[in-house]
Amino acid sequence: MTEDIPRLFGTSGIRGKYQEDITPELALDVARALAKYIGGKGKKVVIGRDTRTTGKIMENIMSAGLQESGCDVLLLGIVPTPVVGYATLKKDADAGIMITASHNPSPYTGIKLWNSDGLAYKQEQERQIEKMVYEKDFSQAGWDELGKEYDITKFKDEYVNDIVEISQIDPSKPLKVIVDCASGAGSYLSPEALRKSGMNVITMNAQPDGFFPGRNPEPNEANLQELMKAVKALNADVGLAHDGDADRMIAVDEKGNISDFDKLITIMALEFGGTVVTTVDASACLDTAMEKIGGNVLRTPVGDVHVAESMIENKATFGGEPSGTWLHPDFC
Repeated sequence: MTEDIPRLFGTSGIRGKYQEDITPELALDVARALAKYIGGKGKKVVIGRDTRTTGKIMENIMSAGLQESGCDVLLLGIVPTPVVGYATLKKDADAGIMITASHNPSPYTGIKLWNSDGLAYKQEQERQIEKMVYEKDFSQAGWDELGKEYDITKFKDEYVNDIVEISQIDPSKPLKVIVDCASGAGSYLSPEALRKSGMNVITMNAQPDGFFPGRNPEPNEANLQELMKAVKALNADVGLAHDGDADRMIAVDEKGNISDFDKLITIMALEFGGTVVTTVDASACLDTAMEKIGGNVLRTPVGDVHVAESMIENKATFGGEPSGTWLHPDFC
C-alpha cells in the first residue's frame, strides 16, 4: 500500500541536497517511473531547469531515463518554472519536469512534475510515482523503440510574446522598472518580457549563475536591501524580485519599501474584477474590497496547484498566494 512507502515529494515536488538527498540514481528512477506512469513508448515529456550547477547533469540523467523507456524529450533549457507547465500544454506533451530547488541554496536540487494540461501533479499522482520508484516498477524500451531528444529552447520567446499580448501597458507612460533576477531562471525572460511590454528596464543579478553570487535566491527583505536602495536612488517606479526559479515575484514600491502582498493582490483583483482566487492564509481585506465592486473571492489550501485548479474550475480572472505567486488564467 502507498501509505507504507517513504515520501519523496513535499509541497513543491522533490527537494534536497544533490548527492545526499537526491542522487543521480534517484533522478533516473523518477524519470523511469514517470515514463511508465504516462504510458511509455511514443509519449512526450518537456524538461526545464534553473541555473543551478547540477541542473544540466540532472537534465541529462532524467532525459536518459525517459528515452530508455521509449519517451521523446523536449528540452527547454534554463527557464522559469511556469514555462514548463505552459510548454507542456502548448506542445501537446504528456508530462513536464522542472529541475529546480526554487529559493533554496546552491547545493540543493529538486524535481517538480506537470500534467499534460499544464497543472502540477496532485498528491495522489506523486504517491503513485513514489510507489513505482520504491518497487522499481519500470518498463524499458527495446533498442529500436528508444525515445529521442529535441531542442525547444526557442519556446521561451513564444512565451514572452504571449505575455506581451495580454499586457496593458500605456506606451506613452513607460514605467521605470528595476528587476532583480537573483542570477536565476528568470534572468533572460523576465527583463525581456518587461522591455517588450514597453517598460524602461534596469536589471540586477541578471547573469545566470547557479552559485547565486549577487544575493540569496529567497526574495525576502533581508536579501533585497540592494534592490530597495536602487529603486529609491534611481527614482524607479517599481522594483521586482524573483526567487531562483522565478515562479514568485516580490514588489518594491517607489519609496524603496517591500509592498504588502495583501495590498498588491487587492489592487490587481480590483483591476481584473469578477472572481479571484487566493489561499486561506491571505488577508480578509481582499474580500472587503471585492464586495464593494460586486466581485467574488474564493480560497484554497496553500499551494499554487490548488489556486490554479480553482481558477480553471471557476473561470477566475486572477489568482495569487502570499508567498509571491501570481496567476493569470491564460497561463494556468
